[in-house]
Amino acid sequence: MKKIWIIRHAKSLKTAFVSDIERPLIERGVSDANLVSNHIKNNLDAHFTIISSSAKRASDTAVIFANNLGYTPEDIIYMDELYTFDDRKLEQVIRNLDDTLNHVLVIGHNPALTDFVNNISNGFFDNIPTSGMVEIVFEQTEWLKIASGKVNYNIFPKKIK
Repeated sequence: MKKIWIIRHAKSLKTAFVSDIERPLIERGVSDANLVSNHIKNNLDAHFTIISSSAKRASDTAVIFANNLGYTPEDIIYMDELYTFDDRKLEQVIRNLDDTLNHVLVIGHNPALTDFVNNISNGFFDNIPTSGMVEIVFEQTEWLKIASGKVNYNIFPKKIK
């Protein structure tokens, strides 16, 4: 069995003064990431791997989640390939994960995350909001073969404010 937690990066600054990949979190983003990560910490399995897009807004979100979930920033695996807005590229990254990793927390970007969840699971979401989390469980034991996952749980900041 494989389990994945899909998390959209926290709310970030939209400005012409920095490149897209360097956009920082705004105060609301930091607050929402803390809110969601603290809310889910008792619902996660004991051991999991955190992987994150290398974009600043995603990596900063990953650090917040890591700190609140009992991990250190050094535990995070940053992947340039997760800086994508294409669900097919995201799926390729996930299907190529090492099979020794059974439970993975992925922090990335929309629309790739929403499209991935909608295409590979029984769930449907119009939009996974910033700091939103969707948990998907797969019966398969190899990432390459994941299909028809079951959405067990989802939490969005608006639900817990």
